[in-house]
Amino acid sequence: MRTLAAAVMCIGIVAASAAPGVASVLVGDVIESSSERVFINVFGNHGISMTVVVPAIHEAEALDVVRRELLRHKKIRDLPILVVDPSHAPYGGPRSVGISHEQECAASYGETTTPTKYIGECYLIKLRPMHSLEDLLAMMVALPDLSRGVGRIDVEDPAAFRAARSKEIRRYRNLTLHFDPVWSPDGKRLVYTAWRYGKIRFELLEPSSRAVTRLEPLDGYMIARPRWSDDSRFIAYAASQMVKIFDAQMRTTRTFRPKDSSGGMQTLIQFEGARLRFAFDINWGGGYEVYTYDTGSRELQLLAPNTGLPDAGGHNLYRHASMRPARSPTGRHVVIFTFVSGQRRIELKALQ
Repeated sequence: MRTLAAAVMCIGIVAASAAPGVASVLVGDVIESSSERVFINVFGNHGISMTVVVPAIHEAEALDVVRRELLRHKKIRDLPILVVDPSHAPYGGPRSVGISHEQECAASYGETTTPTKYIGECYLIKLRPMHSLEDLLAMMVALPDLSRGVGRIDVEDPAAFRAARSKEIRRYRNLTLHFDPVWSPDGKRLVYTAWRYGKIRFELLEPSSRAVTRLEPLDGYMIARPRWSDDSRFIAYAASQMVKIFDAQMRTTRTFRPKDSSGGMQTLIQFEGARLRFAFDINWGGGYEVYTYDTGSRELQLLAPNTGLPDAGGHNLYRHASMRPARSPTGRHVVIFTFVSGQRRIELKALQ
């Protein structure tokens, strides 16, 4: 399972590695669910990895589903929920792991000039950086225990804590959420992210037939928005050390990896006509392996290091939390989000 462990690059931009002997600068960010009721406070040294931010976005939405369910059954109060690593939390006292009911909650942006985000009265979940989704769910389903006059529950043994709540956790193991619909330029296809119990995949929807194709999964978590080719035939998607390109016509997938696999956590992708340009971060923001792949000739070319890097500005990760309707380029269809039995799903509607 992935963690909220810190890495060394900023969201959407590359951060330089710290020079030898220079103290680390703690950077924080606050990931907020679309309901504005769940907050996840993430941290990193000199910046925050995309492999931390994107999973936190998905987790915030998943926790919001659990929060709604507990609230519907009147097991908890309608308070915001803050998830934070206690080693970085803006609180005094012992840095224990557990859950509590706090009168004043605040999320930190680390050693930066960004003011602290004050949330007010909330349920506070404090987790170690290395944790599983089941650890987080165990603490969520334990929140009702705080409503019986117990203001704080410390967790000394996470495994025992999970085991004691395994039955309550089990009901969420089929939790599936849809995110971020991305239309092809011609409006004939749609790709979106499906999150299922801590793992993600991409699914391709054909509006004409309503057929859904599951794309090959990545090794690791995605760190860039999927990109369509200009002719709407190919779609590229990436993890930290992998790029995949799917041919929607031939239904085939090619996979590319860097020659140097010892590097950082960022991969950039961008179509230029029939060519896909992609770059693997191989030196934690200090150097990139850059390639172009011609989808027509199937020729792969390794360029000089750091030559013509793809535009990182198009990798706006916060859009993965979008629940806004997405109209097709042709104006014939629109995608909206609906809740079906507590699960968030995309729904395709015809406009003409």
